[in-house]
Amino acid sequence: MSSSPKTTTTSVIRYHHLAVVCSDLNRSREFYHKVGFFEKNNGEEALSCMILANEGGLELHLFQSSRSNAPIQNNILIDFPDEKFPGHTHMSFGVGSVPGVKAYFKEQNIPLSGTREIPGKGLVAVFVRDPDGTVLEFERNDGGDDGAVVTSKGLSNAPRGGIDHIGTRVSNPEVSLQWYVRAFGFRESVMKNELDEDPKKNFRPWIIRTQRGEDDIDINLIVNAPTSGENVLLSSKDDPLPGILYAAYVVESIESTLKSIDPGDVARTESDLKAWGISSKYCISSGSLKSCFCFVRDLDKTIYRLVEL
Repeated sequence: MSSSPKTTTTSVIRYHHLAVVCSDLNRSREFYHKVGFFEKNNGEEALSCMILANEGGLELHLFQSSRSNAPIQNNILIDFPDEKFPGHTHMSFGVGSVPGVKAYFKEQNIPLSGTREIPGKGLVAVFVRDPDGTVLEFERNDGGDDGAVVTSKGLSNAPRGGIDHIGTRVSNPEVSLQWYVRAFGFRESVMKNELDEDPKKNFRPWIIRTQRGEDDIDINLIVNAPTSGENVLLSSKDDPLPGILYAAYVVESIESTLKSIDPGDVARTESDLKAWGISSKYCISSGSLKSCFCFVRDLDKTIYRLVEL
């Protein structure tokens, strides 16, 4: 019997990339161009997927899937009020002017899928969807407005490496919180909402952060999944459904981080990954990531990749 995982002495340094599964790569590329992501020249890596990056350094690895959210184009993690599954629900970017972003999206004919307001601060966030329904948030929670004209290149130039946070839905918030503390070093609690009486309500995040000074990064735990045990994006033996398949973190030491994670939730080979329902075509394993074939799952089977640069 394996010994119990220990709390990591290392912590996540920054986001490296998000793996976003799409039903039409060219259509998705055109959308992500409009929100500040452009092709990155990575030589042989570009043969495996479409790699984009924003001004802040975050990469998007866009992968083509044979599956789609058709015919209704609903996001399985967001759009079904009677079913709230665990997983990466959205990516969020800090901006200087939320009203400016709203005006920019109107110019680009990108419809808003939602907004968020705070009493006394007004509009603090807008939400849009990519062509497959994956959610992007653009926020400034202090309600400030720098008045700058918003352009595509500056749109995703957020602090903390081109992104503010990802939202990840979990089924057991107290236990999951301790997992993220132990595994990734998210030790600072920024916000811990009371649990909503309705477990299917979307907006109840717990916000946790690493303690790295100016390099702090956030993750929002969306604490309203009633069940766990299945990654719904991987419900088929074929390709995954569109969405955020995994988030890749740069860590100080992969081997030190793995000491905090159950070995059954670690994939170090292509066969390990296949056992989770993921083909190796959904990960870059060349160039700067050649020595970083390491994936882990949280308690709800939501996936992360560990990168050591």
